[in-house]
Amino acid sequence: MRKLIAISVIILQGALLGAQIKITDKGQVLSKFLDGLQVDRKWLSSGQQIDWQTGELSTKKDDPANMVPSTDPKNKKPQPAPAVDKKINTHCSSFVAAACARLGIYILCPPEHSTVLLSNAQYDWLLDKGPEKDWNQVLLPTEAQELANQGNLVVAVWRNPDFQKPGHIVIIRPCTKNESQIATEGPDIIQAGTRNYNSTTLKEGFKNHKGAFDSSEILFFSHEIPAKK
Repeated sequence: MRKLIAISVIILQGALLGAQIKITDKGQVLSKFLDGLQVDRKWLSSGQQIDWQTGELSTKKDDPANMVPSTDPKNKKPQPAPAVDKKINTHCSSFVAAACARLGIYILCPPEHSTVLLSNAQYDWLLDKGPEKDWNQVLLPTEAQELANQGNLVVAVWRNPDFQKPGHIVIIRPCTKNESQIATEGPDIIQAGTRNYNSTTLKEGFKNHKGAFDSSEILFFSHEIPAKK
């Protein structure tokens, strides 16, 4: 009898781990919205500045969104931001900010903060000011995926411990993977970064940020998408 009960428990556990998280109608709408952002063509990493709202190359001269305070004591005027690694600029935080803006959701963005090291600032802002703007922290990756599948905007963000280097922020996208898959590779995401992905895993998206995924340093935040007026 005990053996039969033990076998039943194992089968039940396996079924729970293998259970897919379903996508609601609102989740399907969110998927279409995310696909329509064309992140595989815009917000691309390059040595040039972009318009954070459109993801296209910026045509604005001395765009305030891409300026940083001057380090020259003789010239206090803000200067164009250099590429973070002297070669390319990546635009994860600009992409997330643009997506939020199109949905009528506020997250820290220009002009309140320049695009330089914006993801680190967004991490701090979400923890400090996010609740005032209806952002709620989510503790578990499975819960983050479930909320996205229900049609909520969910972000995953990591702050670089070196404040002079960029962090990373992505959007969780609806998917039907099971809890076991989420435990292994994280939720599915859409991101701009060193490489832009319309769809990949959290583990893949954060692979260039040592320790972020493996050490569970990534935080999740969710926001309901306002109804269209």
